[in-house]
Amino acid sequence: MSEHERTQLGAYALGALEPHEARELDEHLATCPECRAELAELEEMKQFLGEVPPEAFLDGPPEDGDLLTGVLIGRQTVGEPDEPTAGYKQVTATDSSTGTTMATTVEPRTGWSWIQVQITGLKAGAQCVMLVTDKTGKTWEAGSWVVSEKAAHDGSRFGGGVLVPIDQVKSVEIRTVQGQHVVTTTI
Repeated sequence: MSEHERTQLGAYALGALEPHEARELDEHLATCPECRAELAELEEMKQFLGEVPPEAFLDGPPEDGDLLTGVLIGRQTVGEPDEPTAGYKQVTATDSSTGTTMATTVEPRTGWSWIQVQITGLKAGAQCVMLVTDKTGKTWEAGSWVVSEKAAHDGSRFGGGVLVPIDQVKSVEIRTVQGQHVVTTTI
């Protein structure tokens, strides 16, 4: 993958790359914060599009086929969009003082990790930061976002990457940008 060749990011987010292409992209993502940020945006878009039935994306029945055949073929060839990468770790915790619950999934990449969180109990308008602490005690910022009204009501989902191998991830914490602790999961 060239330095900023982004055409494969969408296929990567959907899990549609060949293993050697995914490894090559993993290596690039380990050194490119711009592409990691774009991948995080694509992961978020994938989540929202996952709520739309696949039939909504068809422009009529496929050529030489009917609508049902096209849908069945698509469902057989595309994997589950939210299926974590092999070797992942999942943890859920509720903070007793804030009442916020967070389910955390840490997925291994070559030399780094992808962190996906699902959080309930956040307030609309809250500006949040996802922090990852490694086993040496160093803290890494994996991204930030503003909680929408919908996310405050239905739960907020966020993902980001850090240059920490999965076996070195100690914890994932959400704080407000003002530094107020919200919730932590220990991996």
